[in-house]
Amino acid sequence: MDDFQLSPLAQSAGHTLEYHHSVGSTNQLAGNVVRETQVGNLWVVAGEQTAGRGRRGRTWQTKPGNLAASIALTLPGEINAIHLLGFVAAIAVARTVSDLLPAQTGQISLKWPNDVLLGKAKLAGILLEATPLANKKRAVVVGMGINVSNAPTDLPYEAAYMQQYDKSLTPARVFNKLTKNWVEVFSLWDYDRGRHAILDLWRQLASGFGEPIIVQRINDSVSGTFNSIDEEGRLTIILANGQKEIITAGDVTF
Repeated sequence: MDDFQLSPLAQSAGHTLEYHHSVGSTNQLAGNVVRETQVGNLWVVAGEQTAGRGRRGRTWQTKPGNLAASIALTLPGEINAIHLLGFVAAIAVARTVSDLLPAQTGQISLKWPNDVLLGKAKLAGILLEATPLANKKRAVVVGMGINVSNAPTDLPYEAAYMQQYDKSLTPARVFNKLTKNWVEVFSLWDYDRGRHAILDLWRQLASGFGEPIIVQRINDSVSGTFNSIDEEGRLTIILANGQKEIITAGDVTF
């Protein structure tokens, strides 16, 4: 299993682990299992991901030496704020990076809606997928990709990786710490009862508050000043005319 292990906290919370040397998509595998078994708290981890998915149908490959991990959950169907699990994941990843690279803590930030930055460079990304199950439940898969030993070079933006700062780090060590932080932050979310605490934590780590921002939506783009996120996790910006614009989906550049 290449030394991949759950943290003691994740083990005590009933989490399980399925490791693969190489897969197409950890999210797809995790989703298949949870839909078939309707049992959650399963981590699917791969040493290599060849057909990973990103937001808006983009492809994302995880080369050997980086971490591709997905956790499959079963949640009550009446919870409408499933999208906030993306914020839970981002905070858990940020805490993991801070734990392992304490000297870089001040450089770690979150970019709406689903990126973790180190300095101005993307270090990690998150993909959230949900599917209805029987008995009014919902299967949710949260995929987390973290650059550990290398970073893609064919991207339209700068990317970072953790071994730039500590060459001893391995995907297995990062994963172990991630599972601990996931359990802690997920418990704080508490099936949306802790929504305000999660949003406040995300705001504390947010990148670009008060800075000029451009949001590319599906059919248009809008520019203004990054204001905040609202209680639904939507991006709010101030337009040139002083009006507030609420953004539910889009790609952000500063």
